[in-house]
Amino acid sequence: MANSPLFAQQDPLYNLYQFNQLMMNPAYAGLNNILSLSMHTRVQWLGVEGAPVTNAISGNTSFHKNRHGVGGWLAHDQFGINRNTEFYGSYAYHLQVSPKWKVSAGFQLGLTNFRQDYSKLVLELDTDPLISNQQENFTKSNVGTGFILSTDELFFGFSVPRMLDVRTEHGTVISTRYKRHYYVSAGAVLMLSSFVKMKVSSLARIVDSQPFSADFSATAILGETVWLGAFARNFSTIGVNAQLDITETVRAGYAFEYPTSSLSANNFGSHELMIAIDLKPLTFQYYKRRYF
Repeated sequence: MANSPLFAQQDPLYNLYQFNQLMMNPAYAGLNNILSLSMHTRVQWLGVEGAPVTNAISGNTSFHKNRHGVGGWLAHDQFGINRNTEFYGSYAYHLQVSPKWKVSAGFQLGLTNFRQDYSKLVLELDTDPLISNQQENFTKSNVGTGFILSTDELFFGFSVPRMLDVRTEHGTVISTRYKRHYYVSAGAVLMLSSFVKMKVSSLARIVDSQPFSADFSATAILGETVWLGAFARNFSTIGVNAQLDITETVRAGYAFEYPTSSLSANNFGSHELMIAIDLKPLTFQYYKRRYF
């Protein structure tokens, strides 16, 4: 059998991941001892036909005196001829190892539906066995795990949100649809003055046989209300982001990215929107200033 990585896809890229890490690390579920709900929309490479568009909703909460957390998320990602929909549920256990430090371990279980419409391809020849069928639609289950070590001002994380590779067979050809991703993340908040704090964070993504990817960001927090930041990904994409804490419980964010490669001449950048709300329906939950 031949193995083809032609259609292998990576996880959607998020600029505003630092405000909600649940989709890449199940240990985040319930970490902040609050019920948190959020919505994300991302349009990548605006103006390029078939460029990725991602929509996602997520929620997570703590329970049993913040010793446990549960969460779930639903995402739809489309790019080219692909339409992928994912739904995952997460559980996390939180252990307070010192007055400041907390260790969280989590796992998630869910489904991904892969759809491809080959009729949208423009081909000179249509004899390739990979495209002999006009439509492909299948669903695969997957599992993931993650860990977070954190205080109110620091965090370190490691996760594998989907541990199983996804492959399909077309006669003698095996096509890889998804490869396992490893994430390593870290962040810190530094107090510069009574009015200004600086948050720095990084995210590394490792995929077998794929280029190494790393994000670096720095965000100024003004008066605990306005967040203004800049970031770089692989030094081939730069961008800015902003968040406004509208109330104690509601916040909204926007991010803009622009490639520094030759692709920059063909698109109007990538845009991402986020809105989130925190609630405290359980008696042991409480609002607090949080940075992750």
